Amino acid sequence: MVLSLLFACTTPNPHVVDIFAAASLGDVLPQALEDLDLPVRLNLGGTSRLARQVEAGAHADLFISADTRWMDWLGDQGLIDPDTRVDLATNALVLVVPAGAEPPADWASLNAPRIAVAGEDVPAGRYARAALEASGQAARLAAHLVSGDSVRVALEWVAQGHAEAGLVYATDAAAQPNVRIAFPVLPSLHPPVHYPGAVLQGADQPADAARVLEHLRASPAFASHGFGPA
Repeated sequence: MVLSLLFACTTPNPHVVDIFAAASLGDVLPQALEDLDLPVRLNLGGTSRLARQVEAGAHADLFISADTRWMDWLGDQGLIDPDTRVDLATNALVLVVPAGAEPPADWASLNAPRIAVAGEDVPAGRYARAALEASGQAARLAAHLVSGDSVRVALEWVAQGHAEAGLVYATDAAAQPNVRIAFPVLPSLHPPVHYPGAVLQGADQPADAARVLEHLRASPAFASHGFGPA
């Protein structure tokens, strides 16, 4: 599922900048865009799904990924303006359980019947599976994994009690009162979580999209929401 939000600007402007962005940015981007003097339409979803939509010709001016891999994939096809590509923030991975549950202390004590993760093509899902593999838990827990379309879906499954544990971003866990963090995942167990952004080739509003990107680079909202510096 893709969420679409429209932010009105303080001055009339008929040209809306369409942004395709990773679902895990769903809390920070609205705040970061509040004081922007451009109208912006924000489409949130799993990075892999959004990237494929761009490839298929979906209209967008700016793409913000939850990993470098999908941005590289679009770049290899000539679908981004490489001169505009910048890293906006970083993140971390954590294991969460429902707020009222007793959390496991470590990987060895993780025996949840259902462990929610994002899909294999989604960055958060790839990070989660890499962490399970590197920690030596992949084979033991493979049958316990349930996969959602995005990391936000995985988070909601845990929050609603449909899964007893989940591997999600630290920023998402902090924003959801119905889950608690059991333990952080060592960064050495998975690829670094980077959020690159770039203006798309063929954008209707390339100059405005570049302005949005520079605005986001300077925004303090990422730090206030728990993201690490780029």
